[in-house]
Amino acid sequence: MFIKGAVTLSLVALCFAEPPTNNYLPPAPSSGYNYPAPSVPFPPPQKPYQPPSPPPYRPPPPPRPTYGPPSPPPPPPRPSYGPPTGPTGTGVLPGYGENDHLNQPHVPGMPYDFNYAVKDDYYGTDYSHNAVSDGDVVRGEYRVHLPDGRLQIVRYTADWKTGFHADVQYEGEASYPDSSAGYPSGGPRQPGPSYGPPTGGY
Repeated sequence: MFIKGAVTLSLVALCFAEPPTNNYLPPAPSSGYNYPAPSVPFPPPQKPYQPPSPPPYRPPPPPRPTYGPPSPPPPPPRPSYGPPTGPTGTGVLPGYGENDHLNQPHVPGMPYDFNYAVKDDYYGTDYSHNAVSDGDVVRGEYRVHLPDGRLQIVRYTADWKTGFHADVQYEGEASYPDSSAGYPSGGPRQPGPSYGPPTGGY
């Protein structure tokens, strides 16, 4: 309570207090502040600075071409080889002997063994093939069911010295369908009608 009373009395005293008076006055003329006028006149005011205007834009002249007219293409090169020579009569190309491969060092190949077979009764496809190689000699056999009903069997051997040798055999009898009877049901389609040139014009 004492603090609140002291604060209230302070506020009331401030309200009734007189404002401070201004005792500042300008200096008297005899106090030494009178300066004589300058003997040199002041220069007249100058115009504000303005940057110079740029010259008008003129595009540069286009560059002159430094190339001339295109030169004609060079003539095609003439062949430097002579005319081909005729056959030698030996059945071997010129420059290649019949047994030149025998004079070359022999490098055995990679041994392999494979076989496969395909049989489709609907289309009549029936063939197989198997072969075995030890790197030097290949021995194999393939069988093909021919359209005439026979079975073709080919047994062969091949090596790097003597080449390919085959033994061909056939099993069964050849038979041909009657052309007037047509194909049986389920077989190949009948040939479609043949069309001649169109009659009449447009």
